[in-house]
Amino acid sequence: MATLKDIAQETGFSMMTVSRVINGVKGAASEETVRQIQEAVKRLGYIPNAQARSLSSKSSKLIAGILTSEETNPLQDSYNAQFFGALVRESQKQGFDMILCFVRNYTEALNRICTWNTAGAVINGMPEKYIKQFTNKELLPPLVFTDIYAEISQLNKVDIDDAKGGKIAAEYLLKYGHTNVAFLGLKQEDNGLMNYRQTAFCKTYQDKGFPLPSESIFSIPETEEAITSFVDYLSCNIHSITAAFIAADKVAVQVIQRLQQRGFRVPQDISIIGFDGMPEGEIITPRLTTIRQDIQLKAKCAIDILLRHINNPETPAETMTLDICLIERDSVINRINQSE
Repeated sequence: MATLKDIAQETGFSMMTVSRVINGVKGAASEETVRQIQEAVKRLGYIPNAQARSLSSKSSKLIAGILTSEETNPLQDSYNAQFFGALVRESQKQGFDMILCFVRNYTEALNRICTWNTAGAVINGMPEKYIKQFTNKELLPPLVFTDIYAEISQLNKVDIDDAKGGKIAAEYLLKYGHTNVAFLGLKQEDNGLMNYRQTAFCKTYQDKGFPLPSESIFSIPETEEAITSFVDYLSCNIHSITAAFIAADKVAVQVIQRLQQRGFRVPQDISIIGFDGMPEGEIITPRLTTIRQDIQLKAKCAIDILLRHINNPETPAETMTLDICLIERDSVINRINQSE
């Protein structure tokens, strides 16, 4: 791989001149010198160091994608893979590169953002106790937060209408005669995402005269043991509970598979509705009825907001709430038609 020294030797110019031209420093050399150096760069296949270039020019073409996670590889999660893949693509469309950073807390996030001299960052799923600390840093680049529910006015945020999703799931099950149901949400630190889905779902049932008993409401960590415990509950109550709203497709798919392994039929014995619209919901049998969010649009909106604030730091903070929709497939049965 060619180096700055190779370019300097090829052109006869000093390494300092070559470096300043490659890093885009205005007035670094004459037009003819710039032309010769650029031709040598192409001829020798030199690849500039993005970090060094940004430090030299005082501007960066790097955006950080920050995900708070304790997992070894968070991209094994289909939501994370889709969202951050879309972020990378949207960043590149706008002439930026993205570095993906998996962090556990505020300190690690701050370190990644500042060490790489990023132009800005999209931060996904950060607990509120860490988010508040970002508001105290005047020298940070523009930031956009996604999937957070902190009530802090000066934050740029993109989220979805989780409460509406919970309400739609409840109305859909009630429409098809499911009055005795269960709810399963994932327990998340300081993150109201699941709380919004649960509260709206349960309130809709309450308002219709079918309140969910506390033992039918599960908030669990995403572990084998916890999911098995929920499937145990459904199995023991298969003759009374007719449906379950599982507020994450990735868990809904696992629940369906485990019920089937025990000899139960979905949706004939119990109906399942999910949330997110993940690809695995389309390939499982039966195909999963779900509340879909537009992950590609969420990524695009996050990058658009970020670039507005990079280009004009005085732009007021923006909050965007994206709509969701029901995707009706095969995992919910119409019990009203059955009884007629």
